[in-house]
Amino acid sequence: FALVQPSTKTRLDVGLRLDAVEPSGRLEASGSFNTMVSHRVRVESADEVDEQLVGWLRAAYDDAG
Repeated sequence: FALVQPSTKTRLDVGLRLDAVEPSGRLEASGSFNTMVSHRVRVESADEVDEQLVGWLRAAYDDAG
């Protein structure tokens, strides 16, 4: 349902499987990031791990069954 991957020295990417959700804003289409997930969120600071991101994680978990 999700994965976390270090991408640069200052950023990690959170991949999410949210097939029924359109990419918008910081919830990007995964593109070539990883074929296991449909979306990616780039995280550059702890402040970006917020309720919105947690909500997407919960939705991906719930969709995974």
